[in-house]
Amino acid sequence: MRQSYLRIFLLSILPILLTSAVAYASGGGGEEVDHGALMKDFGWRVLAFVMLVSFFTGPPLKKIKEFFSERSQNIRTTIEGKNAEKEETAKKFREYSAKLDKATDEINNIIEMIKSQGAIEKEKIVEDAKKAAVKMKEDAQTRMEQESRQPEISSGQKPRNFP
Repeated sequence: MRQSYLRIFLLSILPILLTSAVAYASGGGGEEVDHGALMKDFGWRVLAFVMLVSFFTGPPLKKIKEFFSERSQNIRTTIEGKNAEKEETAKKFREYSAKLDKATDEINNIIEMIKSQGAIEKEKIVEDAKKAAVKMKEDAQTRMEQESRQPEISSGQKPRNFP
């Protein structure tokens, strides 16, 4: 792991050194330049660059990779959990829907049974009423015949009314 960082570091510094060498060689127009000050400035810039590269390729990079790795794993497990919950909810929905359909069918059957029993009861009540009416008619006819056969009361009493 350390060798890969060293390789990256050396490959990063190589273009800087080559560019600075070409720039130094192309200079020279008769003016006096303080080469020591330029090299000192160049050294500080290289050091700043090396520190920046090491900062982004060192431990913080490892921590950043770990963070995103853990985050993606958390998201993956959350999605899997939600999919499982969704399947369970869909299963319960189908189960309760089937129960509701069954209950609706049972209610409809009970309603039909009540209607048929009501119709039968209605016919029975009408039949009983017809029988009672016929019997009342017959009883009335019989009473009328009995009343007409009874001798009239001569003592001035009113005839009795039968209920």
